[in-house]
Amino acid sequence: MALRSKSLSPLDERVCGLLRASAESQGLPYRAIAQASGLTLNRIGIVFRAETPGPTIGEIAALCDALGEDIVDIVRQAETPVKPMARTTDSPLSERREFATLRGHGRAETC
Repeated sequence: MALRSKSLSPLDERVCGLLRASAESQGLPYRAIAQASGLTLNRIGIVFRAETPGPTIGEIAALCDALGEDIVDIVRQAETPVKPMARTTDSPLSERREFATLRGHGRAETC
């Protein structure tokens, strides 16, 4: 039975993608990034392709330093799509709708 490698989380994939996009937008060759970050060319390729094993916090920090990026900004940007939209039922508008439905027996009335 062949072992299947564990895939990266969506957040990890987005961090890798943001790092790759930063390198590409700056036109930096992998060799320059490797020299500045202390990571091997092979490891940089793995990270930028979002392959397993995913990057460690230390590797992300080293790549951010080499790319002139702030690690907090990279993680914040990567996190943004991950957070689900919160539905709130305790807003004044939803209370008004509930009261109108109860009061009007299913008909929408203005309260």
